[in-house]
Amino acid sequence: MTDVGPKRGFSDPQVRARAQATIAARRAKMQEVSPMPRAPKMPEPIDNIDFPGLTAKGCAQGCSPKGCVISGKPYCAHPNKGGLQSTDMYDSTAVERFGRARKMLAHQATEARE
Repeated sequence: MTDVGPKRGFSDPQVRARAQATIAARRAKMQEVSPMPRAPKMPEPIDNIDFPGLTAKGCAQGCSPKGCVISGKPYCAHPNKGGLQSTDMYDSTAVERFGRARKMLAHQATEARE
C-alpha cells in the first residue's frame, strides 16, 4: 500500500524532544501557584444617594438642559423616560451610573409598597 497524504508526527528525534520540552515547560508554567485571588468587590449600599431628587417620574436635582447626571451628556437618560442612547452603551461609566439609577428607583418602588 502507498501512503496517501503527509505523514503525521515528528520524523526528527531532536525536533520531537524540543517539542516535548516546550509542552512540559508550558504545563509547569500553568501549574504555578498564582497570587491570592482578590475578594469580590462588595456593592455599595443602596442608601447611598447618588442621584438626589431622582424619582420614578422626576429627574435628579443635578440634571439640567445642559446635561444629565446619569448620561453625562446633554440628553435625559432617566431609566423611566428614555434611557441611554445606543452610542453610550459602550461607555462603561455611563452604563454603571444608569444601573445605579435603576437600582435606586427599584429600591424606592419596593419601599413605597411597604
